[in-house]
Amino acid sequence: VPGKPKGNPSDWVTSEDYPAAEMRAEHQGVTGFRLEVGPDGKATNCTVSASSGFPALDDTACRMLMRRSRFSAAKDDAGNPIAFSYSNRVRWQVPKD
Repeated sequence: VPGKPKGNPSDWVTSEDYPAAEMRAEHQGVTGFRLEVGPDGKATNCTVSASSGFPALDDTACRMLMRRSRFSAAKDDAGNPIAFSYSNRVRWQVPKD
């Protein structure tokens, strides 16, 4: 059984997490990431798989994902919780007034 995100992954990194300096500079992009998830459903590692082009945005994405992401456990054929990985993207877009 594959592990699944608990709640909505789009709530894990929000526009409120945008680094102020990056927002002022109007830096935008998409950070691709891969989370390693332990049997308990908590992320144990975050790797940027595709950079937004701005290290501060990529670093913020991983920091927030490590803090906020939660998963239902993946299970092996015997029903035991196992580690797994989860990949997705965070879109950094400067909010319009």
